[in-house]
Amino acid sequence: PAVLCLLLASSASAGQLGRFAEALEKSAAAAEAAPPKKSASGKTLDFGSGGLGGSDCEPLLLCAFLQVAAATLDPTFAYAQARPAHMPILPLFRLDGAYQLIPKDVDAISGRVELGRGPFAAAYERILFREKEPRDRMWGWRGEALWRMAVGEGARLDAAVGYMGYQREGSHNGPSTGFSLGWYTSRSVGYEADVRWGSIGDGTSTDMRGRLFLGPKSWKGFALRPGYRGIRTGDATLHGPELTVSYTW
Repeated sequence: PAVLCLLLASSASAGQLGRFAEALEKSAAAAEAAPPKKSASGKTLDFGSGGLGGSDCEPLLLCAFLQVAAATLDPTFAYAQARPAHMPILPLFRLDGAYQLIPKDVDAISGRVELGRGPFAAAYERILFREKEPRDRMWGWRGEALWRMAVGEGARLDAAVGYMGYQREGSHNGPSTGFSLGWYTSRSVGYEADVRWGSIGDGTSTDMRGRLFLGPKSWKGFALRPGYRGIRTGDATLHGPELTVSYTW
């Protein structure tokens, strides 16, 4: 009760980053207070320290993913062998730098690096949120392994699993999963979407992004990705337009 009263008392003066951090703390506190979950066999399972929300696997979704992965395995390896340099599908190396404006007084700077070969890749992202009034800072990060699929010559599907977290006055971490889609009408123009779900305590952090890909061949691997990104935890959301500058090899 004392902690809850303190959170309520501070929420009136807290900025957007403060309210976002409070939502993370509430999720963590709810996980600590909740009794351990039990499996169908009666064994006690504690998902509060790292299991994904809805951790009981959905056989239908798993089956669908395995079927898509199997169907795209040969095309993916074939595309990887003949892949032109600088294409956004199955990159050997990709580096992103992004700037985001979040109403009212928040902006964010992020960087992401991806290394891979064929369907296998690893990626790491770091993001800094900055608030002007009240002056505040919050860090976010995500490391993940990617299973990348070339769904035809002009499309890609990446499945991701990893670990993510936020750090302000305290640190809140948990496993994450999600996928990325890319549809490219030509070598220079495309549309992309990214969705990630992270388990923070007893809650879920959702990170969604949609953007346009602009990468003419004459830019030699450089591209612009204007779009919109939103991150939600509990009843707190950080969202706004974003511009990404990328280099792909």
